[in-house]
Amino acid sequence: AADNTVDTPFTFGTQGETVVIDNEGNLDTPLLIEFKGPGLRHRMVNSDTGEKVELVLPLKTNESVFVNTKPQAIEAYRMVDGKKVTAFNYLNPASQYFCLAPGENNIQFSAAYGDAAASAIYTERFVGV
Repeated sequence: AADNTVDTPFTFGTQGETVVIDNEGNLDTPLLIEFKGPGLRHRMVNSDTGEKVELVLPLKTNESVFVNTKPQAIEAYRMVDGKKVTAFNYLNPASQYFCLAPGENNIQFSAAYGDAAASAIYTERFVGV
């Protein structure tokens, strides 16, 4: 198996926006999500499957939580003084760490209040290339 090494970023411009992401790879691919404050109840939902990653603690201005949805290597962290600090306590325990399926994926971002934002990066993955 070979992995394409080009990271593909996407961002959400407005609260409640749905972005269609076309995973041109032929394997599921994990996301590295960045939830940005200020705000509360940041949520990224795969509208096709209903799976979601949700924060339960508020984020302050200029504060971010990163979530890596890679199976067997799930991470949730904040960067503090240039170091990764575990941030699983920010996550709803019912969160489902979804990957993007090959083809089109409908991903929605929302938050309860604040000037919340989110972005994510994924790398298309291929087998047999």
